[in-house]
Amino acid sequence: MIEFLDRLAGPIDTDSVRIYRRRTSVVQLIVMIVLAIICYQFTVIGDTVYADSMRNFIMNPTIFTRLEHLSLLNVVEINGLLEQLNNKTPLWDMSRWLLLIVKALFMAILISLYALWRSRHCYTMTVLTGVFHCIAYAQLVIGIYMFSLGVLISFAKAPIVLVLLLGVFLSIICVLLTMSLLTVVGRVSGATISGNTFEGLLVITGAYLIWVCIKFIGLLLF
Repeated sequence: MIEFLDRLAGPIDTDSVRIYRRRTSVVQLIVMIVLAIICYQFTVIGDTVYADSMRNFIMNPTIFTRLEHLSLLNVVEINGLLEQLNNKTPLWDMSRWLLLIVKALFMAILISLYALWRSRHCYTMTVLTGVFHCIAYAQLVIGIYMFSLGVLISFAKAPIVLVLLLGVFLSIICVLLTMSLLTVVGRVSGATISGNTFEGLLVITGAYLIWVCIKFIGLLLF
């Protein structure tokens, strides 16, 4: 597990990021695709822990008794929330894997177009490998976020001192993970387009936002 995390966070080291300054092999691309799929399972596990904790918190006898005094509109909203929490994401879902690959390919194309626009030296396969690397690490961090939130909700009825200590500890972990995520994503994407960390972070963030907008428009239309 330590080696797995070290491989994902490796670009923090100056020497490890050099892989994305030259043409990557098909094997390296396949490895990153597999890592992205594995890290997606961490996200699913984190979501499951959060959903179970939130559902147990709402269905707690003390909390549930208070809900009976709410208005009808609030009760309907809470019932809708419970239905969403009961709809668990499958741990092994091929359709979501395919969507993950399509997203990475779309973002890689946008980043490659940016590199061409800026007359930067880059390789399409290297950019795609780097995007999968960034997605893998982001999925892992998001999974830890949701897992931490689920753990905090599970201890909501514990003594206030314990809840505060646990909250501070988990908050520090999340802040450190966020800083690490920004560093990894910036260094990887920046190296693939022969740029710096800040430019790489802006480019991949822009590509992701465009993907989200297109996906949102697609949901509205269909």
